[in-house]
Amino acid sequence: MEKDVTDIKQDITNLKQDVGSLKQDVGSLKQDIGSLKQDIKNMKQDIVEIKEDIVDMKQDITNLKEDVTGIKLHMENVVEKNIQILAENYLPTAKRYEEATEKVDILQVEVDNVKRVVTEHSKVIKKLA
Repeated sequence: MEKDVTDIKQDITNLKQDVGSLKQDVGSLKQDIGSLKQDIKNMKQDIVEIKEDIVDMKQDITNLKEDVTGIKLHMENVVEKNIQILAENYLPTAKRYEEATEKVDILQVEVDNVKRVVTEHSKVIKKLA
């Protein structure tokens, strides 16, 4: 019977050591859980901030879309119309300059001929005088 009591005491001692070890493990788990809770809290805060940033970005994108639409309308209604007016006026003006250039060339030839004739006539008049 004494042996049984000794075995029981040994078992109790082993159980106490195991329970002590379990207590340490549970303490460590509690610390880990506390750390995880803090991390989750931080992550929640980060997510809130990201959501706020996304809302701001959506507003910025909406504003950009409105600006682009305004620019497109301005280009369509003002710039394109002005370019069309310029193009319509450019071609007739360019044709007039082209025709005027031909006339200037003809006039140059005629002036050269008049100079030549006047020079010849001046020589003839000097000989007669």
